[in-house]
Amino acid sequence: MTDRDQTFGKAATHPAAEGSGELLYISKPRFWMAQAGAGVLLLCLMLWSVFSRIPTKVDGQGILIRGERLFKISALGGGVIQELKTTVGNVVTQGQVVAVLESPQLAEQIKNAQKRQEELTQQYAQLTTFENRDSVRAIELLALKKLNLTRLIRNHEEQSGWLQEKTGNQEKLLEQGLITRQTLLDTKQARYAILRGIEIARSELQQLLNEEHQLAGQKQQLLFTSRYNLNEAARRLRELETEYNLTTQVTSPHDGQILERQVKVGELIQAGTRLFTLEPVDEDMVAVIYLDAEEGRLAVPGMTAHVVPSSVRKELNGYMEGVIKSVAKFPATRQTMQSILENQMLVDQLSAEGSQIMVYLNLVKDRTTPTGYHWSSSKGPGSQINSGTICTATIAVAERRPIELVIPALKKFIGL
Repeated sequence: MTDRDQTFGKAATHPAAEGSGELLYISKPRFWMAQAGAGVLLLCLMLWSVFSRIPTKVDGQGILIRGERLFKISALGGGVIQELKTTVGNVVTQGQVVAVLESPQLAEQIKNAQKRQEELTQQYAQLTTFENRDSVRAIELLALKKLNLTRLIRNHEEQSGWLQEKTGNQEKLLEQGLITRQTLLDTKQARYAILRGIEIARSELQQLLNEEHQLAGQKQQLLFTSRYNLNEAARRLRELETEYNLTTQVTSPHDGQILERQVKVGELIQAGTRLFTLEPVDEDMVAVIYLDAEEGRLAVPGMTAHVVPSSVRKELNGYMEGVIKSVAKFPATRQTMQSILENQMLVDQLSAEGSQIMVYLNLVKDRTTPTGYHWSSSKGPGSQINSGTICTATIAVAERRPIELVIPALKKFIGL
């Protein structure tokens, strides 16, 4: 049998075709079955393209952290690291000293301030002692002068009274012609001299009082200035000692666990240098993921995600399951990325990929696994997943019908 016979069956002569000399071929059932199968397959393909859904996925990269951000422990001042009081994995409390620095320059300033305070303290003590002795002598001298002037004034007043009485008697004697006028004038002049003496004595007494007040004011001002300088020296010393404690005693700003150590003993650091990276210990682990800004705008809370830490093999352990908790409204800046990730290399890598949107993912928990989180495989890896681990995430942001993907391609192909 020829190939033609195998395909279309044997040729038969149709009565109407005998006159024309044409042959009519009759197809076998297998041909019609193949045609029917192809039609059914095409119909199924069309139904699948219309009613099925293909997820649209967006890939991102980020980090696994606790409490939605990491913290850094930084030195407030510069110096040489003398001692590190904690290490990676340790849990520290807020205010706990984690490192001790040496600051020779600040130590020298404190030494000079202490010496200055000692000098001023000694000067004030000497001044106080001297002023006390001088004040006693001055008070005694002024008191003696005031006493003498008071006695002199009293005596002059008595003499004035006696001379006034004598003047009255002599005026009567002058009228009787018993004394001369000159005698009366001499008595009056003597009284005037006494009155003048009283006036001078009272003036001197007032001057002594003014001098006493002025001297007391000068001494008080001198003591006040000395005391003020001493207080300022003490205040400056306290400031330096406080600064020394703050800059050389590095403390933790939060409760948490040490994830990384960036320095070593003997290293010279500047103010603001990060010594440790810290994470909260009582917070759940989340995934902070950065998506391309254009694709990330399709992500909304509640969408699921597949998270793969860099420390595990996806083909062996599968992926962690996560759910979007929140999506940032605006693209992230380098500053905000650094404040959350505390990983300059990752920030540089993400920034180089263009504008990024930050997404928080809650990880689905599972107490039956070694990690405490649900994995696509049965148990996931056999060890814990540490905070600070770099990870990737795939998020299904939309579902589209296959025909929606085919039609635009056909239009482009035929030039419509």
